[in-house]
Amino acid sequence: MKKSEPIRLGELLDRWITEEPEIHEKLMETKLLQRLPEVLASYDRYVAGAYVSDGVLHLKIHSSAVRGHLLMLRNDLLIRLNELVGVELLRDIDIR
Repeated sequence: MKKSEPIRLGELLDRWITEEPEIHEKLMETKLLQRLPEVLASYDRYVAGAYVSDGVLHLKIHSSAVRGHLLMLRNDLLIRLNELVGVELLRDIDIR
């Protein structure tokens, strides 16, 4: 029996992730949610909850003034967040 060449664990994981689109998408969603405070900066303290579902980032905001400001910045946020993860993950942002 012939031995196969050893494969680095990182290569194996990269291959597995790219072959499973659902896993890749979930990893990108997790990355986005972890880096969200960095993008929202000072507005992050007003976020009561955030999750991604079907390409939509749902944000629950405590302050109506901050909510209004974020609604005006929605398109810019969408572009910045998609650039942050490096893929077109989000289609829309729902701010409530």
